[in-house]
Amino acid sequence: MRMKSVLWIMIILGIFSFMNGGLVFAQEQDILDETALQEVVFTPTIQSDNSIEVGKNIIFKVETVSLPEGARVLEYLWEFGDGEFSSQEEVVHIFRRPGRYNVKISISWLFEEGKPIQSSEYIKEVFAYERSLFLIADQSQSIERIESLAKSSEDQNVYLQNIRAAISLRLKNRVLDRIEEHLEDIQKSERVILWTDRVDLMTILNSFSGRLDLQRKDLVVVTDGNIGLIKNILSGVYSVLSPQRIIITRREALDEFFTLEEGRDVVDVIRSRAYDVEVIDAVSESEFNVFSLPSYGISALQKRGVEDSVLLLVLFLPVIITLITFLRLVIGFSSVGARLPLVFTYSFLVLGWQVGIVTIVVLALIGYLIRLLLSQRHLLYTAKVGVQISFLGVTLLFIMGAILSLTDTTFDLTSSLILVILAAMIDRVSGVEGEKGLWSLIRAFLETLVISSLGYLLVSWDVLQVLLMSHPETLLLFIVANLFLGRYTGLRLLEYFRFRDVLRYTEE
Repeated sequence: MRMKSVLWIMIILGIFSFMNGGLVFAQEQDILDETALQEVVFTPTIQSDNSIEVGKNIIFKVETVSLPEGARVLEYLWEFGDGEFSSQEEVVHIFRRPGRYNVKISISWLFEEGKPIQSSEYIKEVFAYERSLFLIADQSQSIERIESLAKSSEDQNVYLQNIRAAISLRLKNRVLDRIEEHLEDIQKSERVILWTDRVDLMTILNSFSGRLDLQRKDLVVVTDGNIGLIKNILSGVYSVLSPQRIIITRREALDEFFTLEEGRDVVDVIRSRAYDVEVIDAVSESEFNVFSLPSYGISALQKRGVEDSVLLLVLFLPVIITLITFLRLVIGFSSVGARLPLVFTYSFLVLGWQVGIVTIVVLALIGYLIRLLLSQRHLLYTAKVGVQISFLGVTLLFIMGAILSLTDTTFDLTSSLILVILAAMIDRVSGVEGEKGLWSLIRAFLETLVISSLGYLLVSWDVLQVLLMSHPETLLLFIVANLFLGRYTGLRLLEYFRFRDVLRYTEE
């Protein structure tokens, strides 16, 4: 009987404990639900352009991809910062005055029936402008100066978009890709400004001929170079792109394009400030000048789609070979032939000097090692050369892969062809040893690198590039120089140093 009473007491206590625990669990679950509701965060975003011309339609759309599962939107409220509102999910708006506007979207949403209504908001800044310009500048122009221009242009209700990029033969494709991304913005702009002294950037828009309509736009070139020479170069650009006109001026005149009053011609304003300015338009292009026939030829090639980088490589040829002739015959440098320094120089142009040096040294070492291995095999000379060049071709593939992985260099057909020629001719280096010995090989190879480096520095000079593109007839001077150098029979300058003791004894 006592045991039965104890058992009943235990059962009653267990039931009581279970009921109490369930109540506590329910209370805790309610608390967790409320906490989970409080922790649900939804941040909408606004899809729209960052800028818009005054008086033009701009579309605002709210993006709700992060809305919690099971939740539903109750209300949208747009505030455009100009006193106007909208309650649509997607809305078309027009800003009537220029300036920066904070566009705000507020969304009321419900997570679950019977729960409190939640609210989320997002703010996006939009610039409404009166005019837009697009600036493409090379890396020599400071970031601070470009940012200052953008700020001052905004004060004048002008929207300035810009690209600042390093430009060279090896980086041209990357610059073209960046321009490609902004092609629509360039098309919408009132003027396109090229701020550079480099020929390859002045003419870079030629690559978009047929896709870029500039017939009602001014193309502006801002430069510190010789405006007369640059005008000859840009005549080719005018014939390719057919803009309304090309304006060539100085950096001091840049501000005039942002502060221009409506109804005034910017060229007249620049001239009134006594800044240098030249204009290329239909009238100036109709004027024939017999002395400009060579530059007309360059313009014709540009119009037929020949890239300016290819034209420069061809124009460099007499310049580089004249320098090689001078350094060998007058200064006294030795080199591995006259053609290999030329190929080395072009390799520096398409790879950059540092990467070019490494590439050439690696190919030369591989070629020398293969030659040593093949020297112990009884093979005909032609077969040995074939094996050596084949190995160098495979090596070149690995080198190109490493360059693409470690640097910002890109390869097109022209640069790839130059590297193939380099791999095919690098065996000339190892051939020197058989003729004169290892020391002569090392010396000739190093002096070839020195000659090629000097050639690279010369043809990288902006002034020379402008001169060659504007007056290709100057190449005749280099041909004449070679004729004179070919008749030089005196001592080389380095020989004066080498034989100084003999010369001193002779004088005594």
